[in-house]
Amino acid sequence: MPGIIMDGTSANGPGREIERQHVDDTLSTTASLAPYNNGNHSNGPSHAKDAACPSNPKFDDFLPPELVHITQGFFPLGHLINRATQQCWNDLTDLITELANPQSTATHAAAGPVTTTNGKYTLSPSSAENAQKKLRILEFAQAKRADFIKILVLSQWSRRAADVSRLIDIQAFIRMRYDCYNGAILSIGEMKRDLIRAQTANPDLAMALEVLATGRVAAIQERSFVPPKPLTPKEMLKTLKKINKTIRTRLVLHDQIPRAFTNYVVHDGRVTFKVPAEFEVDLSIAQESHSSQFFFVDIRFLFSPSPPKPAGRLLDELDNRVNAILMHSGLTGCYNLLHNLILSNKITILFHQAVELAREHWLDTLRVEVLHRTLVVQYWINRPGPKSWIEIGVKGGRRKEQTHDGSITESPFLGLRWMRDNKEVESKDIKLDPELLSMETILRSVTALHISFWLQSTYTKLSQGRLYASGALSVGLQTSINEPGNCFLDVQLTKGRSLRVMIEPVSGAIIFRPTPLLLNRYDIDRSFERPIIDDILFRISRLRSTAVIEEVESLATALGWETVNSRDIKNEDLRRIFPSNILRSVLFFRKSWECNYGIAYTCSMDGDNWWVVELRAPSRDKGPFSPQSARMVTGRFGGLPERLNYASFSQLDYALSGMLAIHVNACYLSELHGIHYFPSVRNLSLGPHLQVPSIFIRFRSGSLPSALRISPSITADKNPTVRDTVRLSFRGIHPSSQCAILLAHGNLSREIKDLALLAVHLDPTITFQPNGRGFAMRFLTPVGKPMIIQLLARLQQLEHVISTLDTLKQKSLKLLSVSLSKIKFSYAADEGARAIINFNYHEQSIESDIDSVTLLSKQAPLMLLRMSIDFHQQNPHRRVKESLTSTLNGLRPGARAGAGLEAVLKLLVITRPILQALERISTGSRSNLPGNSGVQITTRSSKIFHLRYPSLRYRFCIHAGLRRDRVVWVLRDMTTMSDKTGREAVELKLKEQIFGASGDGWQGLGNGAIADCEKIGNLVSALHGVLTDYISSETGGGLGMNPLGKRNGGTGTDLDPGSGGSSGGSDDVGL
Repeated sequence: MPGIIMDGTSANGPGREIERQHVDDTLSTTASLAPYNNGNHSNGPSHAKDAACPSNPKFDDFLPPELVHITQGFFPLGHLINRATQQCWNDLTDLITELANPQSTATHAAAGPVTTTNGKYTLSPSSAENAQKKLRILEFAQAKRADFIKILVLSQWSRRAADVSRLIDIQAFIRMRYDCYNGAILSIGEMKRDLIRAQTANPDLAMALEVLATGRVAAIQERSFVPPKPLTPKEMLKTLKKINKTIRTRLVLHDQIPRAFTNYVVHDGRVTFKVPAEFEVDLSIAQESHSSQFFFVDIRFLFSPSPPKPAGRLLDELDNRVNAILMHSGLTGCYNLLHNLILSNKITILFHQAVELAREHWLDTLRVEVLHRTLVVQYWINRPGPKSWIEIGVKGGRRKEQTHDGSITESPFLGLRWMRDNKEVESKDIKLDPELLSMETILRSVTALHISFWLQSTYTKLSQGRLYASGALSVGLQTSINEPGNCFLDVQLTKGRSLRVMIEPVSGAIIFRPTPLLLNRYDIDRSFERPIIDDILFRISRLRSTAVIEEVESLATALGWETVNSRDIKNEDLRRIFPSNILRSVLFFRKSWECNYGIAYTCSMDGDNWWVVELRAPSRDKGPFSPQSARMVTGRFGGLPERLNYASFSQLDYALSGMLAIHVNACYLSELHGIHYFPSVRNLSLGPHLQVPSIFIRFRSGSLPSALRISPSITADKNPTVRDTVRLSFRGIHPSSQCAILLAHGNLSREIKDLALLAVHLDPTITFQPNGRGFAMRFLTPVGKPMIIQLLARLQQLEHVISTLDTLKQKSLKLLSVSLSKIKFSYAADEGARAIINFNYHEQSIESDIDSVTLLSKQAPLMLLRMSIDFHQQNPHRRVKESLTSTLNGLRPGARAGAGLEAVLKLLVITRPILQALERISTGSRSNLPGNSGVQITTRSSKIFHLRYPSLRYRFCIHAGLRRDRVVWVLRDMTTMSDKTGREAVELKLKEQIFGASGDGWQGLGNGAIADCEKIGNLVSALHGVLTDYISSETGGGLGMNPLGKRNGGTGTDLDPGSGGSSGGSDDVGL
């Protein structure tokens, strides 16, 4: 047992030498112990050594060996004491440092003692700090005291560790002997079991006597084996022909031959099945029966390189496997086994070839792996960005598939999958020869196609530019599907300079060969972060820009810019708006921009810059434009003439378009003095990397001028819907409309759960942050035209939507979809209980670029909001849609915002039971009763409904009321006395079953009835049942004449859903 022992001078621990000496003394004095048997020591002295009695060396030879001493896991107690002491010192030092820090003591003093001053408890900082320090010291002392007490206990126990160690040695010795005993028993048992084979049977004495006496054994018959006669060549030929005939008959009439084995030849007593590019296998038969199996004879491989022909143990194993498959699965199983074996062998051969390539010519450029019979070879591994690789494996063949050579097969085949730049592409052009396996040929074909794709994409993009598309400069492309060295792109930089772009096939590095070679010194901006095609384009444009810095106008024309000539703007007016150090300037504009703005490029000794120029149209239809002002927008970015090439000019075009869009909106905001924004117009400039700046607008709907508000407005409170700051930024140019894409980013004052999911599919112009409060609005506006009015309008629309959502959330209603124009929600559990709240905005005739003074002088609101509510055609609430819409918009003076919506939500709950009941009775009346015997329902409002039975001329009114602070429905009989004449039976039934009775949730009142809000359906059903039963009985018994002289049910007609039956805008539904 491992433990802690006291330090001793011996390697065997304390007391070990004394113990050995004691044993030696005892054994050496055994012969002289007899005289002392009756003395004080019965066994003689145990610790005294008799110097006069020398030890007997012969006797020592018979002593058993000393017990093995167990020392594993033991370590001195002194190490533990030193470690504990050092740890105590370190903890004490940390404690002193911590107590000397005033911040830590102030933190721990948060729960310190308090003092009382004038009956109030106040904290004493000094006393709390001192008490906390004393408490920390006391806790430290107690913890360390407990540790040292444990060490003291261990030290006391270790004084007896020598005796415990002896017990450990004895126990180990006993276990060792026990194991030896068990091992001996096991060996004897195994020996006894092995001796069974050496046993011989007892001799058969009776048979031996018979043999010795008679010379024969009667029990054994004497029939010797007669070997067959050797076949002659003629007989052998006849036998082979017979076997050939049997094989042909079986293959034609009986055996099911797989599609791959249709190419076979029967010869020499065997059939040879040939699978092109895979193998030839020879099979034969042993019996004439057509149900007997074929047997494997030989196999030959038909592809190169192929493994040697199987021989020896491998051939025996293959023979057993094939014969077993032939016995159970026939020719189909044989083909499947050999076919899969060949496919796996081909993958292995390609794997070894790939490994050799990775070690030699393609060193450090290939990564080879085999995963589940799939060979994965990644090439150009050192190239950053998306990776490329090929996968060669076995396709399952579970359905008809097209192989690499274009044939259709249903069996597994060797397929290739190409992942180019981390995307799967077609691999039909890759040269994969199943008969001549060559991994290098496959890789060269793959790299050639990959390089061709890069160069073709570069060629296409270059050809799309106006400079090369117009034929001013030429660009040529040569590609190959097998040889990567034959793939290159020739680009004409200028009339006297050209460039050849190639890709190194092994490493994938881009190689530029310009003419002259001096242009290579400008090819230094190589970025591995860009995509390869973009990187090639950028480097080509970089080299070209060094040769054509002075061709700014040509480059701008290639990107669609138009130069303003002297007929449109006088050069004197253009020079007047620029500083005096400008040497040359040129003004550009685009057709997609507003005609009041343009972009100017200026050159000077101080640097090149880009400017936003504001123009004024001529007073007459014809005449030059007049430049009004110019503001430099490049700032620290500068004109960068060294980078002014095709690629950088494209980025510059993007940035300047965005800068123009932001600049126009900033100028419009500066004219609206009531709206604050940042930064100012004079501080707007492009960033160092062509970043378009953003405008931060302070938005408060309550502080907007009346001409910019939406009526009715949201009541301002302490927590507005949208936070104050809204960031307006530029996000590019729309490709089809060429309009600027502007995004307004803002944050809601509170997070609304699942708002992003609800609004993602309905409104593409606004999006919400999935897990947060952020939102973004998208605007498309012509470059140079302000859109501040649209921004303010849409922000207010968002406030109305969020306010409505808050009300719906408070009512715990389930939201289905949200947009700025409508909200769809569910107000009950069933599928049909869904409603849509529409926000209809009626815009005033205000142009977005109206003069700010004219705009602020208007008193009319920007938009008028009218909300409406819609239901599905099968929803019972469609009857009260108009009434609910009026309630939704008809706010009383002084009512808070959202009061109309809350009233509508309450009415949806209150009216749902009665509308469902009315829907049921109207459906039943339409299907069960003939003619005009049904019921006509007239909706006066969402709280008043009229029921009319034309055949009886009975009318009833159901309206909502309050009883004991809860909503109830009251049923009143509106039938006149003249219409009741001759209807005593109906009156009696109504009195007995309705007016004088009670039911589930309703109670008769003598001349009417009252029902709970949720149980009104029972009352309506009971009333309808009484009347329809009477009508049915009266119809079944014959149609009598009513008091007016008309036959009941004879001439009445149901009202159309659109026919009149009420006034005041009520919706009548005739059934």
